[in-house]
Amino acid sequence: MSARRTAPVRKQTSARKGGAPMRKPVAGTPVWVAPAAVLAVIALLVATFLVIRWYTTPAPPKPLSTDTTQVVLTQITGLPSSEFDAIGQGRPSDATRRALPR
Repeated sequence: MSARRTAPVRKQTSARKGGAPMRKPVAGTPVWVAPAAVLAVIALLVATFLVIRWYTTPAPPKPLSTDTTQVVLTQITGLPSSEFDAIGQGRPSDATRRALPR
């Protein structure tokens, strides 16, 4: 035989049978925790979106010089009025129709 001793097995007794009393119930999670967790997740998603948007938005372009602005204004004011009258008519010009794939 070996010299090893085994501990006697204890039987669990319930509080109804007069044994050891049951443990005191532990208080549950407060009611406000779930809504607070949802709000925290939503705030985290919004903050993440704003940070990503901040880093991916390009810097605004530099304003045109006055010389360039004058050239653009001269070109626009030099257009015939028929070009402006054709805007919104819904038909492309012949050059545009030829350039579009069919």
